[in-house]
Amino acid sequence: PLAEAFESEYRTQFSRPVPGMKIEILNWAVTVSSPQKVDRPTRMEQRFAKLAPARTKKIFCDINAEWKDSALIERADLQPGDSIDGPALITESQTTTLVSEDFAAHVDALGNLVLIRGED
Repeated sequence: PLAEAFESEYRTQFSRPVPGMKIEILNWAVTVSSPQKVDRPTRMEQRFAKLAPARTKKIFCDINAEWKDSALIERADLQPGDSIDGPALITESQTTTLVSEDFAAHVDALGNLVLIRGED
């Protein structure tokens, strides 16, 4: 029955079976799961600590079209509660987050970056 099922599927994909073909199973994959109770995260009171970055980089400011010193921060160095005012660059291996001069960023209790526009 397994060989018949294979040949039927092979025929569906390639229009015909190969006469005399030996069937060889190269690997198997099995996924087993069960329902899992997921607790929603509770809101946590969070205090923010302003970071004083050790490194800076000149960037062209998108607010006033001037070159500005921008904080340069590694994303992996940030912890929940850390906060930084723009302009800042938060770098990761796959991307960089620009915190514009009119924004501030903080890391929430779950480790997410949250950017908030400052008051005008």
